Amino acid sequence: MSVYVQQIRSVLDDALAELAVAHETKKVANTPVSNTNYLARWITNSIKKQRYDSCVAKDLIGWQKMARSSGNSSALYTEFLRLQSFYQQLLPSMEELQPVTDLHINQLLDRLEEAGWSWTNEFVISGKNQVFTEGKSSVVMCAKECEEWFEAIDGSEAERLHKPIRVFVRGDHQQFIETAMEVGLLVHKQSDYKSVIKYHGLYWVFPENCGKTRPEIPNAFPTPV
Repeated sequence: MSVYVQQIRSVLDDALAELAVAHETKKVANTPVSNTNYLARWITNSIKKQRYDSCVAKDLIGWQKMARSSGNSSALYTEFLRLQSFYQQLLPSMEELQPVTDLHINQLLDRLEEAGWSWTNEFVISGKNQVFTEGKSSVVMCAKECEEWFEAIDGSEAERLHKPIRVFVRGDHQQFIETAMEVGLLVHKQSDYKSVIKYHGLYWVFPENCGKTRPEIPNAFPTPV
């Protein structure tokens, strides 16, 4: 597992566990404002003490800025709960990670095609490219990456992703993110619409779903009660 995933999971789990203890000991009232204020202080203290690896520093600083700029309305507690739940659902075990395989990618493309998307992986993408696809929503993947970025798994017909692979997306990005989650993929956005493929944004899929930044969470993903 990547250091980032371990560390961001630890941040979320530690923060919410320590807040729960504060609730039990009556040190913090279980209200939206109190929870947000507690987490804001917790984040600042974690930064000062360098409690976590530098790979999550950007996340911590971003949350700190959010708390300072939005105050009581920053909804840090809600965001922490939602992100923790998302990781628990997609990566339920930190010790026994499941490989991302060519079957996941095929399922993603099949479901998008059923929803009216077009896709192609016929071309090697090495620089600026203009790939013509049908319709308003489309996915483009590199032929070389689809062929060489996967390796055999002993005793299985599936092949394991062993290098981060690019997915270029045009159209309804939320539908793409939701569909990826449905087939068990975490996607990491690099750009909305600017990339080496004209009019397409760029997402990454990482081996074992372990990226180096927070993945995209569907807007429709529920917040735990």
